[in-house]
Parts: sequence; C-alpha cells; structure tokens
Amino acid sequence: MLNKTQDDIIKNWGLDKSFTLVSICCITYNHEKFIEECLDGFLIQETNFPFEILIHDDASTDKTQNIIRKYVEQYPDIIKPVYQKENQFSQGIKPLQTYLLPNAKSKYIALCEGDDYWTDPLKLQKQVNFMENNDDYTVCFHFVKVIYENKEMGDSLYPTLSDFTSFSVENLLKTNFIQTNSVLYRNQFNYTIPKDILPGDWYLHLYHAQFGKIGFIDEIMSVYRRHSGGLWWDSYNNIDSLFMKHGIKHLMFFFEIFKLFQNNALYKDIILNKIIEIIERYKFALAINSQTNTSLLQKLVNIINNDDLKELLIKIIKFPILIQSSLFIDSGSGFNENNKISIEPIFKGNKISFTFDISNKSLIKFLRFDPIEGAFITLKIEQFYFMIKSKIKKISDLNIKTNGSIIDSNHYKFETLDPQIIIDNIPNGVNKLIIEGVFELSPLRSTIKNILYDKLSLGIQLSKNHKEITIYKSKIHEKNNLIHEKIKNNNKYSNRLRNFS
Repeated sequence: MLNKTQDDIIKNWGLDKSFTLVSICCITYNHEKFIEECLDGFLIQETNFPFEILIHDDASTDKTQNIIRKYVEQYPDIIKPVYQKENQFSQGIKPLQTYLLPNAKSKYIALCEGDDYWTDPLKLQKQVNFMENNDDYTVCFHFVKVIYENKEMGDSLYPTLSDFTSFSVENLLKTNFIQTNSVLYRNQFNYTIPKDILPGDWYLHLYHAQFGKIGFIDEIMSVYRRHSGGLWWDSYNNIDSLFMKHGIKHLMFFFEIFKLFQNNALYKDIILNKIIEIIERYKFALAINSQTNTSLLQKLVNIINNDDLKELLIKIIKFPILIQSSLFIDSGSGFNENNKISIEPIFKGNKISFTFDISNKSLIKFLRFDPIEGAFITLKIEQFYFMIKSKIKKISDLNIKTNGSIIDSNHYKFETLDPQIIIDNIPNGVNKLIIEGVFELSPLRSTIKNILYDKLSLGIQLSKNHKEITIYKSKIHEKNNLIHEKIKNNNKYSNRLRNFS
C-alpha cells in the first residue's frame, strides 16, 4: 500500500471537490497477486480534478476482497467498492456493464482491470487535458507495455504503430488497437451494452468512437499483464480453440456493431467481412465432411438464444454444407418438381462431378441441370457423359442453353442464385447422366454478403428486446466551470500528443 494519505491525493483537486470529473472502473476476480499494484496505480495519480475508483469484486475465492477492504479503509472518499457473494460472470451477468458503468456519472470514464496497472502518475491529467482542449474527440488512449507473467515471451509494445496509418474508426473496426487500461472515454451516459458479446471493451471503444475522433498520446503509461488466469491468455497460440469457445459471442459482437454503423457503406462492408471470417473460421464453408460439420453447426446454433440470429446463421451456412444439385426432366409437360432428381455432388479439390440415375425415365425431351442451388458459381463443364446400356458415351455436340454467360466452350459463369443449364438432343435409352467439371464459388463470400445485406439492411432487429439507444449529452453544472477553466489553462504538464482522425 502507498505511503500516501487520502488528503495527499485530494489537496490539488481545486475548490469544488464534490464534482467527480473521472470515474475509474475496475473489475476484479481472484487477483490477489495483482490488485495492490492495480490500486496503487490509481492512487498515484496527480490531478487538479476529483476522480473516483469504482471497483467490483466478483466473489473472489482468494484474498482479493480483503485487500480491497484495507484500501477502502484508508481511502473511503475515493474508492467505492461492490463486493459479490456469488460470482456474477458465471451466471451471464457482466459486472462492468451491470454494476459499474451505470454508476459512473463523471464526464470521463477510464478502465483498468484488476490484474493490470497504471505506471505514469500523470496519465489521467494528460488524457483529461487533451480531451478538455479537443471537444471533437470522444476517445483517447496511449501505448501499453505488454508483459508475460511466466516470462515465456519478452515484453512488447501495444499497439504496433507500423500496423496503422491512422487510428480511425475504419481501422478500429478491423482490429482492436486500444488496450483497455489505456482508454479514456467522453462519457455518453445511459447507453446499453448488449449481452453475450465479446470483447466488451472493443464494443465500448467503437460505441464512443462513433460520436467523435480518436486521440492518441505517444507515451507508455500502463501495463497489460498476460497470465494463465486471463481470458485471452493463450489467444494468439490457440486461436481455433478460442473461436470454438467464444466464437458465437464474437459473432454477436459484430452483429451489434453492425447496428451502430449500418448507415455507413464502408464500415458496413468491413463488418460483414468480419462476420464471414468468423463463419469461415468455424470451417462451415465448403465443408469436407458434411455430417461432422452439420453436427457442429447444430451444436453452435443451439447455443444461440436469439431466434433472428439463429435463422440468419442457418440461412448463411446451409448451402455450402448441404450443397444440392438437381436435374429436372421434361417428358413433354415442362419442368416441375415431380420430375426432379436431387443429389449431393462429389468434390475433389476444385473438381466436381454429378451422377444422375435416369434409368426409370422412358421419355426425355429436355434436361435442366441446376449445378448448385444458392451460390454464385463459375463452372467449366469438361465432359458430358451418357450411360447407354452400360456403356458410357461422351457427347460433345449437345444443344445447350443457359441462364449464365458463356466464357468459352463449356465454361459458364452464373450471376444468379439459381444457375441452370438446359440440355437438348438427348440420346434414346439413357440410363445415367454424368457431368464432370471444374468450379469456383465466385466467391462464396459474395453469396454470404448478399444474404447478410438482405437480412440486416432491411433493419430487422437481431435482438427482440433491443431498445433504442438514447444519447444524453452530459450536463455540467455551472459551478464546475472554475475547475474546467483551470484544467484548460493548466500548462504544468507537457506531453507529446499525436492526434489521428
């Protein structure tokens, strides 16, 4: 514990100490080894404005709560704790969203979890100075030092500047470059964070960034600790395992983000590509073993408690898993469902073959071949074979019509979800039709994206209980003008600022 009293901290807070300018929100669970360093990082802050520490312990089974209580005894006007007797996170309740943010009434919000810590005593002052002097910014963050508790890897810096030309909303949609313990938000008040999404901090970054610019301070002012008890501990080494465990919540995250940015064509396109990446990560697309993947799909769909999202996922995923090819036979009365043969084509790499048994069809005038229902494809038919009396006969002079465009001989491109090839001049006595070719889904992503646009752009709510988010502008009482003016005019601290819009 610091050799610093509560009076030492608040003596520079200005004339009105009743108004809190920054709420520090901290969630903790079994952080006995780390919580003192975390709290000390808050309490070393030297500011000319009041701040508060809102801390939530989620029924830790170690000595975390005891340590917090000792700090509360020494800093009762600064630290405001919530102690749980039963773990909330395991019941699907998010402590930050449920217990801390609703009570954060300050103009600004800072985040830091109980196993991380701040290192610069002027961190809050620098970030608040920047935000007070730049009203068009709603997010401010800085460099973070990343350490591995087991020393398995060396220390590193986050984010890596070489990865970005700008810290913009566009780039933030692509990757979360803001570490939680580095961020300061301009509080938007009374917003609702969706349930069952991961990562929650990424959502908060994007939510606040939609109202203004993102500011960056080119200094290392905190430490992010990787250890075996952390949620993202092994995320880089075992990404597939992480997706299998948390992928549905990650998918839900992007659907919720879509709601925030659906009126921006560029942002919407980025989000849809992210959704597709997650689906592909689950190996749904072009499944090699349809039975295994169908079982996996059903298992994952059963996890989802949102009917609209469940319906959408099934619609997106079913065509590459349950690919179906059909042959319609016209015996004189046209093509209809009564004269339809459906099969699953056989894939070998990008080779595809279709075998239709038509031995029980006595009269065939026309055949209509639907290669793959529900997907845009480019298909090159290498061979048409007809089996006649147990002998295979290659047919090269067939009269063929198609609703696709002919690229070259037997090479067709379809810009429809219902590709068709109509075959005339059918030989008599045919037992089987065998078609071999090469195909590309061109691309599979385009089909998924069209389905997503169709579903999401119509404004269908993905959550039946979704409430319209109302944004309230913060109202600062006139009596605090003196404090704010003092902050704006404060030139005591100099720092290197790099601003990205």
